[in-house]
Amino acid sequence: MPHTSIRCLLLAGPLLALALLGGCASTYTEPYAAEAAATVVGKVERRGKGMGWYRQTFVSEVDGAAIPPAGIQPGEVPVRVRPGRHKLGFTVGFRHGGSDELDCPCIASFSTEVELQAAQRIVLESSLDPQGVVRLRLIDKANGRPLLPELQAQARSARQR
Repeated sequence: MPHTSIRCLLLAGPLLALALLGGCASTYTEPYAAEAAATVVGKVERRGKGMGWYRQTFVSEVDGAAIPPAGIQPGEVPVRVRPGRHKLGFTVGFRHGGSDELDCPCIASFSTEVELQAAQRIVLESSLDPQGVVRLRLIDKANGRPLLPELQAQARSARQR
């Protein structure tokens, strides 16, 4: 099965964490920031007509209370936030589409608000279907429940920015 590389960017204030290509997570965290941001890189597999979901977790750190490195699982990106409601912007980028009809590289942008808690682990799931619709889910890792309804946006060519 062919693989599709995905780059998800969570942009809401200063960029706090960087994930390197190939799935290795390397982080840079400022001493404090009120908003959360992270770069997420991963792969999905093409399954039938659509795309599979790519899952990535980020961990919120609150008021300088760092989560020990041993507590962060591979693929988790720590970000520093205050507990409470945060406006987050998401730009999901795909290097290759789910079908030959998509003009890739392509991106889709989202903007929403989400309630974040101290040391909360949030799973990000994203997918691109053959019609160019990008779907994004934010799920609380502790209870498996969605934090928000699924977000959807039409992908557009990254070359037209």
